[in-house]
Amino acid sequence: KNLVLYVLSHNDYREGGIKKLNKLLYFIDFYFYRDHERLISGIDYAKADMGPVVDQYKSVFGEL
Repeated sequence: KNLVLYVLSHNDYREGGIKKLNKLLYFIDFYFYRDHERLISGIDYAKADMGPVVDQYKSVFGEL
């Protein structure tokens, strides 16, 4: 939740949507995993047509 709130509060995210949020979260996790061999967010990702998305993102983002 803190990672999502951080991304949403960042100035570069002003005109983003759910697609951009999913991509940013995936890339943050990807690069953190590359360096530390664990995910920073602890969430699972699902395959989608336009790239990976947070698995069950509606319920995860709905909690916020």
